[in-house]
Amino acid sequence: NFGNRAMTPRIGLPVEINALWYNSISTIEYFDKELGLKTETGIYDIKESLENRFSDKFFNNGKVLDVADPDDFSFRPNFIFAFSLPFPVMHNFIEFKKNVDEELLTPYGLRTLSPKDPKFESKYEGDWYSRDKAYHNGTVWPWLVGPYITSSIKAGEKPKKILRYFRALFNLTYVPEIFDGENPKEPTGCIIQAWSYGELLGHSFEDGRMKNIAVLGWELPPVFSGGLGIHTMNLFTKLSNLLNITIYVPDIVMSAGQYPFNVFTINLSGYENSYGRSIEFFDLVKNYND
Repeated sequence: NFGNRAMTPRIGLPVEINALWYNSISTIEYFDKELGLKTETGIYDIKESLENRFSDKFFNNGKVLDVADPDDFSFRPNFIFAFSLPFPVMHNFIEFKKNVDEELLTPYGLRTLSPKDPKFESKYEGDWYSRDKAYHNGTVWPWLVGPYITSSIKAGEKPKKILRYFRALFNLTYVPEIFDGENPKEPTGCIIQAWSYGELLGHSFEDGRMKNIAVLGWELPPVFSGGLGIHTMNLFTKLSNLLNITIYVPDIVMSAGQYPFNVFTINLSGYENSYGRSIEFFDLVKNYND
């Protein structure tokens, strides 16, 4: 909002909120089963209702509603969560992927609104009002690559092809918050954004099909934002067993410009190399299966 004006009104039934609601209900059911607990009858009723009504509510004559009741046909990436979540309420992303690729997809992330929409804002610039107006109306968000990768793989797309398309994004020294909606080449917004990193890391190992691909070569300044680099590397070390990657972080730092950077070694399926600065993403691809 800017004052009393909603730049992207979400009054009614937003598609991603209902997809998240279905995922939450399904998660309860899953853990109840794992723990040997009895799931309340009402949970099953809600889940069944969502399964039966979701498609008719949000997908109309080949078009996707961003919000239902009142209906808003703005073409945004929010509906992709219906396919990407661990418990997807929809399974036919392939039917919508072409439109996503033509209108929303860029090498640096997904646009928040189709350029065909009259509300589309091509640049994130100007005063506070102008920036807020553009923030969710065309601006490119790198973190949306995560749900897109997941949905595309589920639809049968080859991981190698997807990662090659996003090579420029993965090879950035720092991954920012956003890019302009038109000609997205120059980072803007927050210069190094946690949720951008989180999605790129998480979905690079989607379904275990990319677990041998490392995306840990970004420069991480230890003194930046309260020691982000050191804390991030420690987190990566703790997660290494889950990610099937071994990361060695010696007590060595090197000077590189304004900040000292960790020198670390990544052991990836027998492939080792030491890096002190940002690395080529595809330098770390090893034993990759198409």
